[in-house]
Amino acid sequence: MARLDQATVDTLVAAHAEWLKSVGTQGTRLSLPDADLQGVDLSGRDLAEAELPGANLNGARLAGTDLAGANLASANLGGADLRGARLAKANLDGAFVGQARLDGADLTRATLVGTDLRGASLDRTVLRRTVLRRADLRGSTLREAALDRTVFADVNGGPANASGATGTVLADEAGTFLAGLRAAGARDASAYLPNR
Repeated sequence: MARLDQATVDTLVAAHAEWLKSVGTQGTRLSLPDADLQGVDLSGRDLAEAELPGANLNGARLAGTDLAGANLASANLGGADLRGARLAKANLDGAFVGQARLDGADLTRATLVGTDLRGASLDRTVLRRTVLRRADLRGSTLREAALDRTVFADVNGGPANASGATGTVLADEAGTFLAGLRAAGARDASAYLPNR
């Protein structure tokens, strides 16, 4: 698919805003699977429930954007600016999020199964009941992240720096992962092991 220019994207986002406001009776839901949105500026926009699977958002500006419930499965968010973004219940399964800035983002109940987060900055993120299964965390940072029943299962590596991270994690190798998290600087982090 050809790269979409900013004006076209703005028109589509306006129709999506109308769709959200009218609860689906007017406007059009943003649905751009496999779209080339590289470098677009969507900062502060409301893209809740948008369908963007496989989209190329490499280097996109998404700071403060509402992506709650959005489908970003297999999307390329490499180097994207997602600082302060709302990604609650978003699907980031299989996405490439390497070198992205997610500082202060809310990833409550988001799924990141098989997600590549190498070198991503997740400082001060909210990871409440977030699922990171088979995710690659090598070189990422989780400074001052709020963990609450955050699932880390079969992850590849751990964060390079987790200083000040607090909360509870569920992990398949809870003791090993927790030791690594603490070694990276997490404080007051504990493992929650549900009854089996």
